[in-house]
Amino acid sequence: MALGRAAAVPLAALARSRRRVVLANLQLCMPELSDDQRQALAIRNLRSTALSLLENLLAWHRPQLRNQLQLVGAEHLIAALQDGRGAILLTPHFTMLEMVPRALAEAGAAPADLIDRIWGVVRRHNNATLEAVADCGRRRWIHTLDKKDVRGMLRALKDNAVLISAPDQNFSYGTVFAPFFGVPAATTTGNLRLASAAGCPTLPCMVRRLEGGGWQVRIDPALTEYPSDDPLADTTRSNALVEAEIRQIPEQYLWAHRRFRSRPPGEQPLYGNDLLKQQHRQPESTRSP
Repeated sequence: MALGRAAAVPLAALARSRRRVVLANLQLCMPELSDDQRQALAIRNLRSTALSLLENLLAWHRPQLRNQLQLVGAEHLIAALQDGRGAILLTPHFTMLEMVPRALAEAGAAPADLIDRIWGVVRRHNNATLEAVADCGRRRWIHTLDKKDVRGMLRALKDNAVLISAPDQNFSYGTVFAPFFGVPAATTTGNLRLASAAGCPTLPCMVRRLEGGGWQVRIDPALTEYPSDDPLADTTRSNALVEAEIRQIPEQYLWAHRRFRSRPPGEQPLYGNDLLKQQHRQPESTRSP
């Protein structure tokens, strides 16, 4: 980890395009910060993101991490599984996200057979080689499901499994625009539909890097009256939970993601074309001056 922190400094400096995305997000989400404060936070955040490359390898391949991992709130997950309908762990994209399945698999959160019933809902990487590396590492500890494999998720929940889902990214389908740091953000309703169909509970699950070394994974009690019959209210509620956690450790969140790429009908883009991939860029004629 000491070597990783040292290597993160030049890696962060090289990530110039990502730094612009991070700064754009911080400007939208934390306008109360001064320019100097945002610049400093962006640097810390990029170093955290660079360090996560090493943390991913540790989570996937290091034989023993028990002494470096804290699992808090396992009793909430055990209680949620008593009805036999499975459970969804709502897990935001903090940079050390891969430590969550490792903590569940290694710390023995629940009965021993739960290790065979932990599923990570993932977005497959466009690069086949990188996807093979990531999936091989993840499958050492858990099973994986593509984020579009709804039938697979329902089958897993029917078997009283745990789904680790990170819905806090920009989705282009099945979304509502719920506030995130006061900015309308395309937020998936897929988790709500899944929980409703399976009749299973949803539990917030947070992860952080500890100052003294190691990582903490915290499982909070299941959300009550969730989902309701109001998807906007539900997504607003879940976004608020994520926002509250981010404000405690803002440098550890994945700010390099273009969270506000999609906009409500009639609203102008919040990112310039220079920050967007080619397929997401808007014709110059449709952009306001």
